[in-house]
Amino acid sequence: MRNSFSLAGVALGLAALLSAQAAGAAELRSPDGRIAVTVVVDGRGSPQYGVRFDDEVVVAPSRLGLRFVDAMAMEAGFHVANLRRSASDTTWEQPWGERRLVRDRYNEMLVSFETDEPQRRRMLLRFRAYDDGVGFRYEV
Repeated sequence: MRNSFSLAGVALGLAALLSAQAAGAAELRSPDGRIAVTVVVDGRGSPQYGVRFDDEVVVAPSRLGLRFVDAMAMEAGFHVANLRRSASDTTWEQPWGERRLVRDRYNEMLVSFETDEPQRRRMLLRFRAYDDGVGFRYEV
């Protein structure tokens, strides 16, 4: 019984993410197109992301944000203010290791989130999709 509830929650979250995608969510794909990262803002203004590999969900819709001890949390009330995309395909040399030359090929999406409050808050999330995985970082 417990598993059916968690599967239902994942299914509902995925359905929400996919319907938001149809309404203009941002998607980033790896250079080979097999990995897809989807970024949306829910009804509360909470940024979320999900990851698919070959159309199979590997990261269910997950909330993004930051909480602080002595400051207001940055987890709701946001909208997407700007979106920038870029790509890179470089090779670098390492002094030791399994391979001497390492290929660094990825597609990148920088999402700027802002609030409409009088004391406007801004949060940047930089996503990178490689052919073998994804990564993201907060820039505040």
